[in-house]
Amino acid sequence: MLRAYKIVRVYKKKYLSMFITNEYALEYKIGEWTEPKIGYIFVFKKLKPASDFLRNVGRPKKGHFVIFEAEVKTLWGRFGDASISSCLTGYAIHEFWCMQDPKFCGNLKIRDYERVHRNITARPFNSYYTNKIKLVRRVDPVI
Repeated sequence: MLRAYKIVRVYKKKYLSMFITNEYALEYKIGEWTEPKIGYIFVFKKLKPASDFLRNVGRPKKGHFVIFEAEVKTLWGRFGDASISSCLTGYAIHEFWCMQDPKFCGNLKIRDYERVHRNITARPFNSYYTNKIKLVRRVDPVI
């Protein structure tokens, strides 16, 4: 197993996707494996970049953010600037993942690549992809 760090939103005693609140949102449970409904899950390889991102991201409309140490089975693809904005629809999220890897396209045909790129902002700096994650324990951000 590999170690990674995941930022989640805590709301009504549940651990949820940080920004996504539509049909692609995830609910995480400590000690249980979670897989994305489409695409991958953004994580951090080290606690410091997760802490830096958390410090700069602001507060959610509902709940608060925390960092978890987690186990992942795979970890790849460091990104300098790539994530999904909270205002995107489920369709736009589907478009985003289709553009990353054609296996996520299904019957989707993307006609407006410029629009998709305009709507994709605030990617976690130094983040990685994983396809399966298990939250292990909550950790304090590093200063």
